[in-house]
Amino acid sequence: MNKKRKSHPLFLWGLIGVLSAVGIFVVTPLIPWRVGDLEPHKRLVQAVFFTVCAFVVWVSFFWRWRRLGAFWVSVCMILLLHVLCVILYSTFVQPILVWQWSFILFVEFYAASFFIEWFTRRLSRSKPAERDY
Repeated sequence: MNKKRKSHPLFLWGLIGVLSAVGIFVVTPLIPWRVGDLEPHKRLVQAVFFTVCAFVVWVSFFWRWRRLGAFWVSVCMILLLHVLCVILYSTFVQPILVWQWSFILFVEFYAASFFIEWFTRRLSRSKPAERDY
């Protein structure tokens, strides 16, 4: 009677969220001077945060294709292109403001979705599973 029990599909993400929230609430009172130290680098912290969010969305949207080698190559290429463009824009024009990030990520999501899907389908030996809509 060796039955395998499956956990809920969102259990891991919920656990990560709860542990992150607990970590933030525990660490913040212990080191209050760190928040003041980050003030000159506020735009850099925002850029890192929004870039990580974009990467998580891209990977989670196409998670079914994670075993295909071309998938990770395409996601890394999009991520490198994103980082390069953010660095160049922030250096030569102006730091990206929070309201601009929502527009950038919206447009970039559609461009990245098209590129990741096209590149993965084109370069993979096996066919990726069709998405359920």
